[in-house]
Amino acid sequence: MAIALIILLITTTIYAQGTDPIAATKEALKSKNYISMQKHAQTVIDDYPDWFWGYHWKGRALLGQKKYQEAVKAFTLSLDSAENADETFMSKYFIVDSNYKNKDYKNCLKAITSAMRTKKSKYFKVKKSALETRKGFCHFNLGQHSEAVQAFKPVLDSGKASEQVLKAAGQSYFNLGENEKAIS
Repeated sequence: MAIALIILLITTTIYAQGTDPIAATKEALKSKNYISMQKHAQTVIDDYPDWFWGYHWKGRALLGQKKYQEAVKAFTLSLDSAENADETFMSKYFIVDSNYKNKDYKNCLKAITSAMRTKKSKYFKVKKSALETRKGFCHFNLGQHSEAVQAFKPVLDSGKASEQVLKAAGQSYFNLGENEKAIS
């Protein structure tokens, strides 16, 4: 927290006459201008190479551009400078998302396992169901139907399963020969 405050004070002073790369990065994220965001995030990294947010924002920019492998690298670098469980969890969550969107389901499962260990984050409770669902889809896409059913079970039991989850779980039960449990 103290480091972030110092960086903001220094940045405000340095960029008083020009473009503040931190503000520009945030604005580019808000407007979903991922190319501009990547450029500004790189400036933040160049200026503050040990600060979590530069790498995290670069990862978000690359994810937005569908450069999933590069995004994983940036998020992984952000973990080296994460100062708390919330920052750690955010990057791990986006590593899961990048791997999934890249159809790298094996690494997605590894990233899910890692993210699920970050229970002290205030975001964990909010995203736990999303991670379990993503885990189910990874197993489903790998043809691991027994594991998919296990991963989908908490979501199914909650009564809040999406149509996609219901279809994938039903198909998994069907592939396992458990037609009576298949959900249509």
